[in-house]
Amino acid sequence: GGRIDGVTTPRQPGSALKPFTYALAFDRGESPASVLPDVPSYFPTAEEGVVYSPRNYDNQFRGPMRARRALAGSENVPAVVLASRVGVPSLLRFLRAAGFTTLDKTAAYY
Repeated sequence: GGRIDGVTTPRQPGSALKPFTYALAFDRGESPASVLPDVPSYFPTAEEGVVYSPRNYDNQFRGPMRARRALAGSENVPAVVLASRVGVPSLLRFLRAAGFTTLDKTAAYY
């Protein structure tokens, strides 16, 4: 978990998927030295006119950061950037191939 004002906070379950997102991105040409944005961002969703704006667990943004630091800190925004770059359908196929059997909905759902 993270720490906010000295209190340990649990991470979202999605944090367990971040290493897989990075692994797929690295396989596709990104590297631990790649610079990723950790800034307010908006991503389209499958629902018309609805965007997703990820936040980090502490509601802070850290600006540009290397992938290795973003993964080590379990930052949400850079992970969503990478998921967007590799594509949710590709990531979902990768996760299923890795044995995630409970991800049984369409890519649009996720």
